[in-house]
Amino acid sequence: MLILRVTHVMATHSLHFLLVAVVGPVAAMAEKPLAKGIQDSSFLIEEAYNQEPGVVQHIFNLPSFFTGHAHETMPRFTQEWPVFSQTHQFSYTIPYRFTNNANGPADIRSNYRLQALMEGEGLPAFPPRLTLV
Repeated sequence: MLILRVTHVMATHSLHFLLVAVVGPVAAMAEKPLAKGIQDSSFLIEEAYNQEPGVVQHIFNLPSFFTGHAHETMPRFTQEWPVFSQTHQFSYTIPYRFTNNANGPADIRSNYRLQALMEGEGLPAFPPRLTLV
């Protein structure tokens, strides 16, 4: 009887420890925002902010298209550079095309973006872009 009681007490304490060890950190994580510094998480659309001074953004895309028996993959590398402030930004994109018939560089794009409006109370951010191909 004594062995059964000790085993039951140990199992109860082990379960309590496991709950505290797992639930404690999860509850602490819920108190803090997970993405504190993100202003714009544009995954499927163009972001609405230029880069801050001193911050260079590197972007690598790998879109692939399959149509019937043909396929095309065009990796693209982009760098976005602020020009003296967050108001002006220069960027360039270098694509390379892989297809069934031919491989080679595609059209390089140079972009200028003006941060015309910053986000405010009831006002969306608006950065129009000019692109040279």
